[in-house]
Amino acid sequence: MPLHWLELRWLGRNWNWRALGAIDRTVGTGAADAEGWRAFGPAAGRPRVRLDGLGWIELVDSGAPAMLLHDLTSGERLEAEDNEEYVEACDDGFRLLDAPESPPLQDGQVVVVRGRVVRILLADVPGRTAAPNLDLRDPACRLDIVDAEATFTAGAGTRTIRGEGARVLRVYASARLEFGDGWLAPVDAHAEWVAAGGRVDSSVDRLGWERGKVRSRLVLSDVGGVGDLFQTRRDGPTTLIRLSLAPVQITVDGLGPSGQ
Repeated sequence: MPLHWLELRWLGRNWNWRALGAIDRTVGTGAADAEGWRAFGPAAGRPRVRLDGLGWIELVDSGAPAMLLHDLTSGERLEAEDNEEYVEACDDGFRLLDAPESPPLQDGQVVVVRGRVVRILLADVPGRTAAPNLDLRDPACRLDIVDAEATFTAGAGTRTIRGEGARVLRVYASARLEFGDGWLAPVDAHAEWVAAGGRVDSSVDRLGWERGKVRSRLVLSDVGGVGDLFQTRRDGPTTLIRLSLAPVQITVDGLGPSGQ
């Protein structure tokens, strides 16, 4: 196998490959562009690149590059679904869930997260090439919550949050409908979350982490205005939080303002 035979790169939508050596003996999927890149597209059979008579490589996961957290004490590598327990995707990068007001994380940065010393290896947040088709700042944006699903809609754009994220959105949406201004202290929000089915033994901090996960999922699905989804204000030593959407933009189990 020649040195520097093949180059692999994620180019926005697909993994791509191009031969750097033994070009005339390299065969694989995709049509070459002007720079020699070929995409691992949805072709029949296995997406492979073969060097005649010597070997081949096969793409086994077509997903985009993902962030990796490396625990420097245990050596454990945290990927994909584990990452969102610690890191939130924002419009301008990634931040720790425990410190949403901190500067964006840098590739290779070493941080302490809930007692674990980890190195952050980042994948870029995809840049927008056009305006998002769903923006939470749009006055026409709606949030409709039914059972364990919370759906944001504006024009033709729709995004749905399921599971624990939907439960947290239910707490703040219900407060908006019931109290008008919708401000909740952390302990009150936690009590409402437990009443809605959240784990009794979870700490008050859990809601902050879940709000961060909701924002992260929306950012990664190309929703605009995510940073404004929740509002905060101080009441003495207590930080109050509410959903930014007005009551007229919200329904919970089919009910809107004043139970209508």
